[in-house]
Amino acid sequence: MKFVEVPAPTPSRTVPLEGPLPKGEIVTIDVFGENALPQRRAGSARDPRLGFLSILKDLLPSDTVLDERAVTKAIEARSVASLKALGADLRCYARFVAEDGGIGLPATAERLSRWIDDLEGRGQKPATITRKIASLAAVHTIIGELSVSSAPLVKDSLSGMRRRQGTSQRQAGGLRLGDPIGRTAVKGFSVKVLISVES
Repeated sequence: MKFVEVPAPTPSRTVPLEGPLPKGEIVTIDVFGENALPQRRAGSARDPRLGFLSILKDLLPSDTVLDERAVTKAIEARSVASLKALGADLRCYARFVAEDGGIGLPATAERLSRWIDDLEGRGQKPATITRKIASLAAVHTIIGELSVSSAPLVKDSLSGMRRRQGTSQRQAGGLRLGDPIGRTAVKGFSVKVLISVES
C-alpha cells in the first residue's frame, strides 16, 4: 500500500493511495531521501555511562563501597554501544527486581532463575534471555563481584527454558579425512575437499 501526503487545514495527514482521491486537494508525493532527516536538539541525548551508573547505583545496597578506579576503568574499556546494551539489560533486570523486591546486586542464583522464568513468561527468545544473563555477569565483573550465572541452578534454568521452547543446540559439522562416506550428503567437510579448494 502506498501513502501520499495530503495538505489539509490541520497539519498534514497521510492517507492510503487507493481508490479516488478527495476532490479539491493537492497531493504531494515525497520521494525517498528528498526531505531532510530530523535533527536531535543539542544536549537531549543521555550519556550511556551516566545512565548505566545510575541504574547500577539503584540496584546496589546503600552501604556498598565500590572500587571507583576499577569501575571507571571497566566502563572506559567498553564502547558506547556496549554500555547502551548493558544499560538496557540492566534496566530490564531492575524492573524485575522492583517487582520481586529485595536487593538487586549481587544477584543470587535463585533470583536469576526466577528472572529467567519471568523473561520466558514475557515471550523473550532463548538467545535474548541468554544475552541478558551474560550482561548481568558482565555487570558483576564491573562491580568486582563473582557472578552466579554459571551456578547449576542458573544453567539448569537456561537448559530447561531452551528445552521448553524447542531450541536445540547448534552442532558444528564434522571434519573428516579422505573422501566422502556413502552415497548421501553428510554434514561437514573432508580435509581432502578443503585442500583442493585452497589449491
